[in-house]
Amino acid sequence: MTFSAAFQGGFIPDVILYLSYWYNTHDLPIRLAIFWTINYIADLITAFLAVGLLKMRGVHGKAGWQWMFLIEVRNNEPRAMRY
Repeated sequence: MTFSAAFQGGFIPDVILYLSYWYNTHDLPIRLAIFWTINYIADLITAFLAVGLLKMRGVHGKAGWQWMFLIEVRNNEPRAMRY
């Protein structure tokens, strides 16, 4: 189990419960199908990005994991600074 998978265990049931407050029994399966599709696409894109970033080992003297960390921090830092 990966680090992010440990947190998704509680996230997905919460999303389903939250969506059930807003959508009726006809619309909820459609919204959940959209949610699952987007979730799988995001997992696929993230996996390819991780492989690409780890292959950057040796560029400017940094290891692949360092590139992954730098790019993830750079993408999330502006969001964290707003709070």
